[in-house]
Amino acid sequence: MRLAELARVIDARLIGDGDRDVMGVARVDEAGPAQIAFVGHAHERVAARTTRAAALIVDVDTAADCAHALPCAVLAAEEPGRALGRALALLHPRPAPAAGVDPSAVVDAGAIVDASAVIGPGVVVEADVVVGPGCVLHAHVVLRRSARLGARVTVGPGSVLGDDGFVTVAVGERNEVVPHAGGVVIDDDVDIGALVCIDRGLLSDTRIGPRCRIDNHVQIGHDVVLGKDVIVVAQTGIAGFARVGD
Repeated sequence: MRLAELARVIDARLIGDGDRDVMGVARVDEAGPAQIAFVGHAHERVAARTTRAAALIVDVDTAADCAHALPCAVLAAEEPGRALGRALALLHPRPAPAAGVDPSAVVDAGAIVDASAVIGPGVVVEADVVVGPGCVLHAHVVLRRSARLGARVTVGPGSVLGDDGFVTVAVGERNEVVPHAGGVVIDDDVDIGALVCIDRGLLSDTRIGPRCRIDNHVQIGHDVVLGKDVIVVAQTGIAGFARVGD
């Protein structure tokens, strides 16, 4: 792809030769003549002075300060991180998984799974589960009873949604497990990483708001409510009944 066309697609102002062809994205210190790179941190700015890349994605202030001193073209963006994401999607596209249910998956007859959803190898979908349009369940995901997924939800390998929370009562010298009546509701465009556990609610639903991003190895307890656009990083635990975001 020509740099001029790439600049248009990623919403960046090109400073330099727009006729040069590029084929990929790499680190600024590793990029070759057919690749572009991203400059966002101090160490990357140092490496940019001797890069072999065809062009660098930088913020507009960096472009104004040092574009003239760099050995390549510059793609000056108001939102450089977003520009990088667009460049990666364009130059390194992910293959789109085919809709349907893998033969090794187990889907209960009482579940509702949209025809456009992708149900990967070893996935288990129990009764009363709803899987909305465009959802992708990667290998060995388990959706327990009463989990409900909206549209375009992605769930990483090995995650479990809708298991009972950790609720016990002391009866004399013994602990007794308290059964749960709630479910898990995952709103549209949520991205859930690998090996995530989201517990069902005790009396109401655990709710994950639209466009939330949940990293790998996260535990979300019963009756938690996450608002829209909440980010939860790896190895976080959120206790039952917590509220995060709006």
